[in-house]
Amino acid sequence: MKRIIKLRTLIVLSLIIILFSGCENILPPNDISGDNTDVQCPQAGYIYRGSSYNPIWVNGFGKGEGDQYLFDDFMQLNAHTTRATAEKSYVIDKPIDLTCINSIVIDWENIGFEGENNKSYLVVSASSKYGRYDNNDKKLELIKTFKRRIDTLDVSTLKGNYYIRVHALEDGRNGQCKINVYSIELIQ
Repeated sequence: MKRIIKLRTLIVLSLIIILFSGCENILPPNDISGDNTDVQCPQAGYIYRGSSYNPIWVNGFGKGEGDQYLFDDFMQLNAHTTRATAEKSYVIDKPIDLTCINSIVIDWENIGFEGENNKSYLVVSASSKYGRYDNNDKKLELIKTFKRRIDTLDVSTLKGNYYIRVHALEDGRNGQCKINVYSIELIQ
């Protein structure tokens, strides 16, 4: 009788093993590192795309004349001057881990005055939330006005938490840097 019970148990266990032998993906693996290419970066995606993202952006460094607004469809930075340098910026309120991010893509335009003193910046900084445009670990800089376009900043070498900022800088006399930003996206 004991042999029959052992034999039944052995048969049941064998059937269970056979049944689940082709189902290794039923349960997730314990180790998500290694060769698993399906792991997603939770930070990837838009960090600005209209007013639903406004709460994560705050006024950054500001100096001189100008103003800035978070509208329904875009953010606007307007730095203008009659005598000295003017700078306006927005910054994300809390730093973002860029370890798994390869690039930051920005959709923007500069509709200010044409000139060498009109400068637009997308800036990444580990240490400074309220820094100037030149306080950064990586930056994208455009000089003069430009029509709406999409630009990319490579951040693939950065690891850890960083602030992301957008700056409008006018460092001449009687000039204006006026930037409209339509979206900012983190790409894995």
